[in-house]
Amino acid sequence: MRRDLYSSRDLLQLIWGVALVVMGVAFFFRISVIMEQAKDIEYLASARVFLRIAFYFMAVILLGGGIKKIRRFMQIKEKADEHERERK
Repeated sequence: MRRDLYSSRDLLQLIWGVALVVMGVAFFFRISVIMEQAKDIEYLASARVFLRIAFYFMAVILLGGGIKKIRRFMQIKEKADEHERERK
């Protein structure tokens, strides 16, 4: 695949997508630690379930956004490869 068939913006979006996926996975595994720390705060006692749901939702949003950006880059890459094959 030739680099000039996709822009640097597309490559930046791929990097951003990978970063989102990594942060989503890291956040997903960090939620249990955060909730253990939140147990010690009495003020948050009534909102623990809401916090847990909100944290998992944020992790899913991060993962989904990253996967969407990566899939879009793969589609661009496939189109570029197809275009290059047609030129040969």
